[in-house]
Order: sequence, then C-alpha cells, then structure tokens
Amino acid sequence: MESLFRWRWNILQASLIVIVAAVGWPCAGVSGEAPAVSAINGKLSLEGGQSYSQVIGLGIASLAVPLGHDFGAQFDIGAGKSDYHSMWGGDGQVFWRDPAVGLAGFGYVHTRRVGIDLNRFLGVGEAYLGRFTVYSKVGFQNGDVGHGAIGQVKMSYYPTDDLKLTAGTEINPDRKLGLFEAEYMPGISSIPGGAMYARGAVSGQGAEYGVVGIRIYFGPSKSLIRRHREDDPPDLLTSSITNNPLRSTVAPPPPPPVVAPVVAPVVVRPVTSPVVTPPPSDA
Repeated sequence: MESLFRWRWNILQASLIVIVAAVGWPCAGVSGEAPAVSAINGKLSLEGGQSYSQVIGLGIASLAVPLGHDFGAQFDIGAGKSDYHSMWGGDGQVFWRDPAVGLAGFGYVHTRRVGIDLNRFLGVGEAYLGRFTVYSKVGFQNGDVGHGAIGQVKMSYYPTDDLKLTAGTEINPDRKLGLFEAEYMPGISSIPGGAMYARGAVSGQGAEYGVVGIRIYFGPSKSLIRRHREDDPPDLLTSSITNNPLRSTVAPPPPPPVVAPVVAPVVVRPVTSPVVTPPPSDA
C-alpha cells in the first residue's frame, strides 16, 4: 500500500511540475509573437474498437477559438454507443499558450456511459521541447465512480512533422493505466486536413481498450505538429469516456446495524390451588 501511494504521488508531482512550470511562463511576462490560437478552427473525430469488453463507436466534434492574443478556449462534444448502450459527454477548457513554449489552462468534463456519470475538474499543461511535447493534467473526479485525485502524464515525439507517437500513464481512483497513441496525417491533396490515429491502454490485468479512428481538421492548412501547437489542444473528453470503468465503484452505504428487539422477560408464576375451609360440624 505504501509503495502504491508513493507511485501515485510521484505521478501527481510530475503533473503538477508541468502545469506549474507552464503557468509560470505567462506570469513571468513571456509572450510570444504567435497567438495562442491562430484562428477559429475545429476537428471531427470518428473512432471505434473495444473498450473494457464492450464494442464502442464514438464521434467527437471540437471547436477552438482565440480569446485575444495569449488565450484561447476549446469546447468538445461527443456521442456514441458502448455495445447497445448510449454514451455521451462534453467538455470545455480555457488556456494560455505560446506556441513556441507551452500551454497552461483548466477545464471541466462530464461523461455518461452505460448509465455511469463522471465529472472531472482539471488543470492542464503542455511543454514544447523541439520535437517532444510533454502533456500533463491533474485534478479531481466524482460522480458514479471512485472519488478522488486524477493525474496523467504523456510524452509525445514527432519523427516527422506529420507523425506523432505518444506514451504515458494515468492514475485515477479506479485504476492505473499505461497509455499509447499514434496519429499520422498522410497529406492527401483531396483531404488536406485528414489524419488517422489509434489509441490503447493496458493495466495490470492486460489490455483494457484499443480503438482506431479517422480525424478531419478544419482551419488553416498546416502540418500536424503545428496544428497541435497552434490550433486545438488535446480534448478532455476522449480519455475521460474511455479510461473509466463501466460500472459504479462507489461503495454502497453500510447497512444499518441490526438491533435486537427488546423483549420483556416472561415471568412464570406458580399455579396454586384455592384453600377450601371445611364447614363446621354439628356435633
């Protein structure tokens, strides 16, 4: 138990370091020439696969908008099926970003899958280090799942401007996950914003989920790495709807104590015969 706590605390510390460092850049007066969001833009993602022994299909629409020069906002909505059950969700985040340095912000996400509601309140951060990007989020979750802290750290590498490879980890009150992702934009002339991607996760019990999808980016034409750093940041919805359990893990309230009824003791009284007095004699 102590080693598990230490491992979780190390992940949360790493997440906090990335976010605090990112927040420190704008506070220190760092303001790049490029805006936080280059222009109003969006993307549409369609994916399918298997998640926690259920076949899923999910569509997500995203919209990112600039808020002045140094700040931006993004909103995401999604809906789909998990076997024959509906799942849906939405999120919103506000952030500061310098495309040459990093991102810092906060957001909220709500999802519902197979009747299980999830709420997350998150701080997010990104650090841009050449062809590497460190992404982190940390916060709190509640709803029909385990309540408590959540932390996620991912490292992405761009071998080319249009290929992204990612590995990372997430901890939440319900499970610990190893995360893997890949995204590729082939540069098809007829669909300049088209990309393909795959996501998966493993835990101590083995593979937890795996999905593949296609994504269409809308907005200025640019490479994948520039889209990720100049346009829309990672959404909060995708991992929240697939990284949590299908059934509630909130412990039911303990049953009320059984109180034995108070029974008055039964007093058994002896039965006595009446005393009969003989009549007086006439002698």
